[in-house]
Amino acid sequence: MRKLGIFIAAMFALGLIGSFFSDGKTNSTSKSGETIVATSVKKGGAKGTTPTKKPITTSTVPPASTKRYKVALSNTRITKDPVEGITWYRARTSPTYVNRNGFFLYIGRETGKAVTLRFKIQYFGSDWLFINSYIINVDGTKYEIQVDSGDLNRDNDSDVWEWYDVIPSSENIAMLKAISTSKHTVVRMVGDQYKKDVVISTTQKQALSTMFTVYTGLGGALDSF
Repeated sequence: MRKLGIFIAAMFALGLIGSFFSDGKTNSTSKSGETIVATSVKKGGAKGTTPTKKPITTSTVPPASTKRYKVALSNTRITKDPVEGITWYRARTSPTYVNRNGFFLYIGRETGKAVTLRFKIQYFGSDWLFINSYIINVDGTKYEIQVDSGDLNRDNDSDVWEWYDVIPSSENIAMLKAISTSKHTVVRMVGDQYKKDVVISTTQKQALSTMFTVYTGLGGALDSF
């Protein structure tokens, strides 16, 4: 009986060893929940050669699934226009209406169409400027925007509103990227007779970065401008 027990135990152990080496693969699960297949190395092969492991590959996470995009989206105010079928995105710190000074990006996404990035500069005050250009100094580098009449709107009540609202050019994008990481940026609003200087705040710089992240996360390409 003792010999029979030893024989059964030996056969059981051999069966476990055979199943372990049967296909040469073991599975493990990553922290993200993705299953990674690692190939083990079998002995053998041509004399003098060293067997190698197959590389482990993981899938690329799309922009819309990254932590950075989700954080940016949480700092974004989203509104929907059911009539036009457009969803609007703007940083929570950027003004909703033109009765505030502002320097910011915002995004429009129309149903069935590509996402659109827009650039807006708002002046709000007690006096008309009749703005015709902007001079922007970014850490000593000067940029200038000449205003076309169709790109600037004006209105007034007891106060005055003047706002510039366009799809940014490639030059604008380069400038806005520089502003978002700048130490000191001043925007000079140049009018027919008067001018006004505004310092871009840290909050406004962060809002620019937020909109860049949301735009690319929604499928937009900054290099397409």
